[in-house]
Order: sequence, then structure tokens, then C-alpha cells
Amino acid sequence: MGLFDVNDEKLKALYHRAWVESGMGFVEPRKYDYLNRALMQYARENGCSYDRALMIAKTI
Repeated sequence: MGLFDVNDEKLKALYHRAWVESGMGFVEPRKYDYLNRALMQYARENGCSYDRALMIAKTI
């Protein structure tokens, strides 16, 4: 595992950060560049869709 790899825990932490920054409301992932990039990278590395990666990020 490299420094910039995105695993489940890192993805959830980035989503939580965006959630706090949004005032603990609705999170639009494309508004937060770090979350959007992490979701795309996670989907590419794990062979799943962007939406599936977002669902994984939302589960805590």
C-alpha cells in the first residue's frame, strides 16, 4: 500500500471531513476536490462505479 492509495478507512475519513465542512448537512462530492479525486481513485483501484464508492464512503 502506497502513500496515496485510498482504502475504505481513508475514503470514509475524507467523506466525514467534507460532511463537517458542509455544516453536517448534504455533501455534494464534486464540490470538494479532495473527496471527488479520492472517490474516482477508489473506484478505479477497486473496479467499482463512482456511485458505489460514494455509498462505501457514506457508511460509518
